[in-house]
Amino acid sequence: METSTPKVFNTHFCLHLANQILEKEAGKGSKFVASPLSLHVILSLITAGSKGHTLEQPLLFLRSTSVNDLNLLSSQIISLTSPDDATQENLTRGPLLSFVNGAWLDQRFSLKPSFEEIIKYSSKAEIKNVDFLKKADEAVAEVNSWAEKATKGLIKQVLPPGSLDSRTLLVLANALYFKGSWDQNLILQGLNRETFTFSTAKPFEPLS
Repeated sequence: METSTPKVFNTHFCLHLANQILEKEAGKGSKFVASPLSLHVILSLITAGSKGHTLEQPLLFLRSTSVNDLNLLSSQIISLTSPDDATQENLTRGPLLSFVNGAWLDQRFSLKPSFEEIIKYSSKAEIKNVDFLKKADEAVAEVNSWAEKATKGLIKQVLPPGSLDSRTLLVLANALYFKGSWDQNLILQGLNRETFTFSTAKPFEPLS
């Protein structure tokens, strides 16, 4: 008989998060992209570095009872969305999906070996030592540069100026990049532009 797996925990989390985002953003008429998987991986990292009562809260939120399950799921997600160079080359004519993680640690501190191993191997993230005490602005620029490179130039800033300072100890980040095209292109000839109305009675033009 099968029991609950990390995938079940992730499904509950993703559906809950998607519902919350839709309730908050849909009524604004804004265009947005959200990745529950990205947030799941980062929260799993935070969970792995927690203990005591601090550990209980993210486990409850992620609907999991085991840090090991979360690490396993994160590793599976990253393996599926981070193809090697040979596979990447074969995907140049099809949809492209990449998922990368990064960690920046203040040079005054070190991580516990067990947590460092999770960051490096389960999340496949490179840990970079930076000087948050004297060069926080440079650290901001480094994180933004990493995000721009990871998203092929689509996201140029994830941290605004002044967002890091001498109190910052560790920054965890991930980036999700997707590029694809329709299997069959939409033919606009003969189509008329119409409005679609949300439950809020605010018109929305889907082809705009």
